[in-house]
Amino acid sequence: MGISNTAQFEFHFGSWVGIQEKTILYKTLPEVEKITSQKLLFIAGEKEEDSLIEKLDKNKYNILVLKGGHHFGGNYKEIGKLINKWIE
Repeated sequence: MGISNTAQFEFHFGSWVGIQEKTILYKTLPEVEKITSQKLLFIAGEKEEDSLIEKLDKNKYNILVLKGGHHFGGNYKEIGKLINKWIE
């Protein structure tokens, strides 16, 4: 949900408590393309910036673009329903 073009792929406890740490960003598309044994669902908000959705092969992945930005207008219940429907 809300996947961007880059990610840290790491957790730094210090970032939760305000300690600035060196950040290394990795490109997400090559990592997504490595996942071949699972069906993938990508959900993005139509107003998101830096979304990976535009670069994904629409024939290879399940992609939903919803109203709103990165937090989908707070419509989390509807997102849950869409995910459940996709799983079934």
